[in-house]
Amino acid sequence: MFRYTRKYFGLSPSNYINGIRLQQAEIQLRTTDRQITQIALACGFYDCAYFSKLFKKNYAESPLVYRKNHFEKA
Repeated sequence: MFRYTRKYFGLSPSNYINGIRLQQAEIQLRTTDRQITQIALACGFYDCAYFSKLFKKNYAESPLVYRKNHFEKA
């Protein structure tokens, strides 16, 4: 599996999966008012500090700041 994901996606399996999880979290941060902890857990991150660190690394903002700047009001 490692070779397959590296060959076709240019990422390790864990980086590929985390990317998908972060995309789902990003959507929920923009479109729901769920707590950030609930979003992290729902997306498969069982360590909220790790989720926040990874989110900030990929989106250049913490989840809280991202939500404040990008929340889509219904």
